[in-house]
Amino acid sequence: MQVDSLEHLKLYLKHSNFEYVSFDIFDTLILRPFFRPTDLFILNAIENNLKNKKKFKKIRILSERIARFLTIKEDIHIDDIYKYMRLFYKKDLLFNLKNMEINLEETLAYSRKTAKILFNFSKEIGKKIICISDMYLDKSTIITILNNNGYTDIYEIYVSSSLGYTKSTGNLYKYVLNDLKTTPDKIVHIGDNYNSDVINCKKFGIESIFFEKTMDLELKNRKIDYDIEIYDMLKKSIYINSKYDNPFKNNN
Repeated sequence: MQVDSLEHLKLYLKHSNFEYVSFDIFDTLILRPFFRPTDLFILNAIENNLKNKKKFKKIRILSERIARFLTIKEDIHIDDIYKYMRLFYKKDLLFNLKNMEINLEETLAYSRKTAKILFNFSKEIGKKIICISDMYLDKSTIITILNNNGYTDIYEIYVSSSLGYTKSTGNLYKYVLNDLKTTPDKIVHIGDNYNSDVINCKKFGIESIFFEKTMDLELKNRKIDYDIEIYDMLKKSIYINSKYDNPFKNNN
């Protein structure tokens, strides 16, 4: 479904026969003050007083890759990632690092205003809200993040780390349809990843709305300096997220 404005999308939802409005979570409902999700690892290293912050970031990224390579499921859990970091850090430090990563995710996440308008509007017109996310954080952490940002009264939340299925394969959509005991024509999904949130939806007959990432919109117009100092990056990220909050607005 091609949408050219927020009002167009609201009218479409209002006059549709969809029973469920489905939202992706990260980069759609929820924003983070980073150029890339992995930038959070530098902040985690700072909070834990690690001397070599870039080394920790590399190890954290590598451990996630190893966990993904070795898993027999379609997705992994944050515990799987930190299990492979035992080769590099002591158990007590890893406990603190994992808890700090979760704490930073919960503390720094904030709502994408345009998506929140759609979320609240969908509830007002009587649609059931579901959320579908490919994410290694556990479901309870994601619920906390959503609740902290005013996303409540959600009918169901589907998280790949808990279920072992992903949107990227399409199998999570199959699971959702079976769990809800519904048909594809009863769901419309809104998300930022064109492959996972649009193409794979269509494979299962689910209507989808592309809600482009703020950082991707920025990259269409100019390069991003990924090497700037972490606290300058936080400020710049918040600015970019605000500038492109509404993906249907021309901000060139």
